[in-house]
Amino acid sequence: MGRLRYRLLGGETRSFVLYACVAALFIAGPFLAGWLDAHGLPGAGLVLIAIALAALAAGYAVYSALPRNARSRELIRLGADLGVPYRRRMALPHPIYALPSFRLMASGTWSVLDGIEGHYNGAPLLVFARSWTPDVYEATEWSFCAATTTDLDGPTVQICPRHLSLDERVIYEELTLESDQFDRLWRVRTDDLRFASAVVDQRMMAWLLDQDPVVSFDLGGPWAMAVSHRDGADVAARLVESLDGFLKRVPHAAFSLFGRST
Repeated sequence: MGRLRYRLLGGETRSFVLYACVAALFIAGPFLAGWLDAHGLPGAGLVLIAIALAALAAGYAVYSALPRNARSRELIRLGADLGVPYRRRMALPHPIYALPSFRLMASGTWSVLDGIEGHYNGAPLLVFARSWTPDVYEATEWSFCAATTTDLDGPTVQICPRHLSLDERVIYEELTLESDQFDRLWRVRTDDLRFASAVVDQRMMAWLLDQDPVVSFDLGGPWAMAVSHRDGADVAARLVESLDGFLKRVPHAAFSLFGRST
C-alpha cells in the first residue's frame, strides 16, 4: 500500500498533478471568480490565493524530488544509464528486510533513502542508499545496496568480507570451507549448511578470490542483494556489475535444491 501511495502522490507525480491544478485554475479562474462574486464572495482574491498556494505546493514538490547529495547524483546517473527511474524515497519489498545484511545489524538505527527502481534485463532491480548509525556517539555509515530477484526460493546465505564481520547478531551458522585462503578473506553464514555448500562451490570461490573483498552478497527466498562497503565514484554501477557476476556463478546445484521450478 505504501508503494502504491508513493507512486500516486509522491515525487514527480505529485509535481505534475499540482502544476495541472495551477493550469486549471488559470483557465477556469475568470469563471470561478465570477461564480464567487455572484455569491457575494471576493472571487478574484480567492482565485489568486488558490493559484499562489498551488504554485507554492508544486514548487515544494519539485524541490523535494531533487537529489540530496553526491550519492543521489550517482544513483540518478546510474538510473539514466540503465533506463531505471530514480526515486527520492524508496519503499522496499518486505522480504528484502529479511536478508542478512539487514538482520545482522546488532544495534543502532538505519534508514533507506533514495534509489532507482524498475526492471533491467527482464528482472526487477533496486539500487538504493542506506545509512546506519551504530551508536549515538559513532559516525553514520553509508552503503549502496543492489537487489534483484532470482529463480531461487531457498534459505538464507550471506558471503561477506571477513574483516567486516564485527558487532553483529549471532543468528546464523558459519560454513567452514576447505580453502584456508578463502576463509581468511571471506565468511559464509547461513541457516542451511547444505544450501550454502551448494552455492559456494569451487567456481564461486575462485571468482570471489579474484574480487576485492569490499562487497557482501545475500541470498534469501527469491531475492539476491549485494552491499558495497566502499564509498566513492561509480560505486553503485560497480555494485550492479558485482551482483550480476555473483548470480551468473551461482551453481546449478543450488537451483536443483531450491529452484522455484522444482
